Amino acid sequence: MQADKSAKSYLEYSSFSRQGPMDQLKYEGFSQSQVEYGVSQNGY
Repeated sequence: MQADKSAKSYLEYSSFSRQGPMDQLKYEGFSQSQVEYGVSQNGY
Protein backbone atom coordinates (compact mmCIF):
# COMPACT_ATOMS: atom_id res chain seq x y z
CA MET A 1 0.00 0.00 0.00
CA GLN A 2 1.33 3.44 -0.88
CA ALA A 3 0.61 4.97 2.55
CA ASP A 4 2.71 2.24 4.14
CA LYS A 5 5.64 3.00 1.82
CA SER A 6 5.34 6.74 2.36
CA ALA A 7 5.23 6.40 6.14
CA LYS A 8 8.28 4.14 6.06
CA SER A 9 10.12 6.68 3.91
CA TYR A 10 9.42 9.51 6.37
CA LEU A 11 10.53 7.41 9.31
CA GLU A 12 13.79 6.45 7.61
CA TYR A 13 14.83 10.07 7.11
CA SER A 14 13.55 11.70 10.25
CA SER A 15 12.55 10.95 13.79
CA PHE A 16 8.84 11.61 13.74
CA SER A 17 6.34 11.13 16.48
CA ARG A 18 3.27 9.13 15.40
CA GLN A 19 1.44 12.34 14.58
CA GLY A 20 4.14 13.64 12.22
CA PRO A 21 3.79 11.02 9.50
CA MET A 22 0.01 10.94 10.00
CA ASP A 23 -0.20 14.67 9.30
CA GLN A 24 2.07 14.35 6.27
CA LEU A 25 0.10 11.47 4.78
CA LYS A 26 -3.19 13.33 5.30
CA TYR A 27 -1.67 16.38 3.60
CA GLU A 28 -0.75 14.18 0.63
CA GLY A 29 -4.38 13.13 0.29
CA PHE A 30 -4.49 9.70 1.89
CA SER A 31 -7.71 8.75 3.65
CA GLN A 32 -7.79 8.38 7.43
CA SER A 33 -7.88 4.58 7.16
CA GLN A 34 -4.91 4.58 4.77
CA VAL A 35 -3.00 6.86 7.11
CA GLU A 36 -3.68 4.67 10.14
CA TYR A 37 -2.70 1.54 8.23
CA GLY A 38 0.49 3.05 6.86
CA VAL A 39 1.66 4.36 10.21
CA SER A 40 0.74 1.20 12.14
CA GLN A 41 2.64 -0.97 9.64
CA ASN A 42 5.77 0.94 10.57
CA GLY A 43 5.70 0.39 14.30
CA TYR A 44 3.69 3.38 15.45
